[in-house]
Amino acid sequence: GIAPLEMPQPCVPTPLTPTKPAALGTGSSSASVGVAPDEQLSAIGSIPGVEVTLLSADRLPLPLVQLALGGEGQPITVAVEQASSALPLLAEACVPLSARWHNAGLLCWEPLIEPADIQLK
Repeated sequence: GIAPLEMPQPCVPTPLTPTKPAALGTGSSSASVGVAPDEQLSAIGSIPGVEVTLLSADRLPLPLVQLALGGEGQPITVAVEQASSALPLLAEACVPLSARWHNAGLLCWEPLIEPADIQLK
């Protein structure tokens, strides 16, 4: 029989929350987004992964190349932090990347690009 289709788990966004309650509307003109200058904002989020597979245009489509961002226990992660409104916003991301091609003779996937973690800051 045909196996049931497994639906991916939804990505739950992590809200930006200050480490202390934000003082909204207080007299400081240097505060942004309602956060006092001595407060910190931080958020961490992750996406399980994204895969794109290119198929041949033949009568029977066959897989040719597959690009994967994240996946297989290595999610795409993003961290954002702002120590105070006077300092710039810092962002960091880790994106696991792999690309592979389908070897039709062996009926298996082979690496086109060895898997690597790309760090963005």
